[in-house]
Amino acid sequence: MYPTETTLRLKRQLLQTCQELARYAVDSVREVNNLVIACFEDDTSKLDEVLNNIIVLKNKSIDTKRNLSSELVEAGAIMVSREDFLRLASPLTGIPDLCEGIVYRLREFFLKKKSVDKSLKDHFKELTAKALDTVVKMRETIFTLGFETSKIQDFARNVEACEKEVDSVFRSLEIKIIFSKADVPTILLLKDVANLIEEVVDRAADAADAARVLSLSVF
Repeated sequence: MYPTETTLRLKRQLLQTCQELARYAVDSVREVNNLVIACFEDDTSKLDEVLNNIIVLKNKSIDTKRNLSSELVEAGAIMVSREDFLRLASPLTGIPDLCEGIVYRLREFFLKKKSVDKSLKDHFKELTAKALDTVVKMRETIFTLGFETSKIQDFARNVEACEKEVDSVFRSLEIKIIFSKADVPTILLLKDVANLIEEVVDRAADAADAARVLSLSVF
């Protein structure tokens, strides 16, 4: 096999691994979104199930990133853009981990049967829905690598636009939480959850940027 063919095969293999990480990220945020919708509509029956699902996705993500690192080590000098693949994998792996923190906090919150104003419920549902939309667009950006590289700039800009929408919703929600009539533990926990959701979106934006860099250096 010629070196160019070997390099092309490695690129495709590494890209498939990153795409797998993107799928885990989307599945994790989808679990969070579904849980928020259910719990704020007084259905707390799946708290443990969702937490377990998130843990499974996080562990799969960690194992997949470990495999990616091994593949890059084995590739050696033949793959000159190893750092770019790791730069893409890092925020993708961080998303399921953040989602675990979100679900763990929500589980403790709803098990204690804390009440939440309708306005806060609506804002949380909007925030998680927009976060999911951002992560889905991030995945689309990564999946364009290798076959529609010319369009990756447009896809990455879509992620940036979603991030700005999330920032706007987050700022509004943060103020509502702080000035709500809830007790101090509720305010602190809900604010922490909102911050984690925003961080998920920031990781998605980082991944989209990394994909854009990867398209210039590798594909």
